[in-house]
Order: sequence, then structure tokens, then C-alpha cells
Amino acid sequence: MTESGRILLGWGITQLADRISSFEERDWQQYNLGDLLTDALAACWKHKQNEVEKQSDLRKAFLQILTEFCARQAPKALHLRNKVAEALGSQAQSSAPSRL
Repeated sequence: MTESGRILLGWGITQLADRISSFEERDWQQYNLGDLLTDALAACWKHKQNEVEKQSDLRKAFLQILTEFCARQAPKALHLRNKVAEALGSQAQSSAPSRL
């Protein structure tokens, strides 16, 4: 991925989240949108994980798209969901106050 691609990735995910519901069922099937757009989410997670975890707008958009793809049972999305859940779960555990 190019540097310019990395710069635009977060913006693209937030824009996509606003439009994901406008795709018609035939678009999902004809263009295999689940796999293609899950690749974009995976790239975002790979290159922008820190921002996804810390920026609420990006995190909300990312999770909204991922949830949509998982509801469609896209295999790549289900795999990515597990990776994201592991990372966010460990983050939540590390930020929880310890009990004495």
C-alpha cells in the first residue's frame, strides 16, 4: 500500500460506512463486495489499528462495516472480526482497574 493510500484509508472507511446501506443485493453478489470491502477493512486494521482503537468516529465506522459484512457471513469478515475482538478485548482488559 502506498503512503497516500494509507493517508486516505481512514477517511475512506468513514465515507463507506455512511453509504454501505445504499448498496443493493445484486451489487453485493455481482461485484463480490463483501470480499473486496473486507480487504479494505483488513488494510485499515493492519495500517491504522491504533487510530481505529483511539478515534471514536473511525472506530464506529469500522465496526459498523465489519458488523454488516459479518451479518452477510462473509468468511474474510468473520476472520477479521475475531482478530479485532482479540485486540479490543485485550485493550479493555489492560485498561480495566486492577483489584487488590
